[in-house]
Amino acid sequence: MKKITLFLLCTVLTLSVSGCSAFLIGAGTAGGIGLGLDTIRLERYMEYGHAWAITLATLEEMNARVSSEDVNKGKISAAMEDSDISIQLIQQKSQTITIDVSVRKKGFPNMELADTIVQNISVSNTPLSPIFRYTP
Repeated sequence: MKKITLFLLCTVLTLSVSGCSAFLIGAGTAGGIGLGLDTIRLERYMEYGHAWAITLATLEEMNARVSSEDVNKGKISAAMEDSDISIQLIQQKSQTITIDVSVRKKGFPNMELADTIVQNISVSNTPLSPIFRYTP
């Protein structure tokens, strides 16, 4: 009995320390997947400029304060609810855009806000039809 308890305890401890729990939380997001302790990735099929505009409009609708934006590097920094938001847009093949949303609150990951941002981006009204897919 002690061996089984010890094995289960070690397994749970290992999974919680390795970041797998954050991955499992992120895997349930709509249209995105958890990449790490504070990042959710979303992929959409659309033009880069359109994805950039949607991302900025989503932050504005959520009353986030955009502190910096660089369209050439695809980086947006913002703040909201005592959280620091970092968004990276990456042009993939053809018209596929990867949007990485990273949120930290007082130095700790804020996956709930990252998930909310990703969901708001993914349901935004766009003239192009989005294609969602999970990326491992």
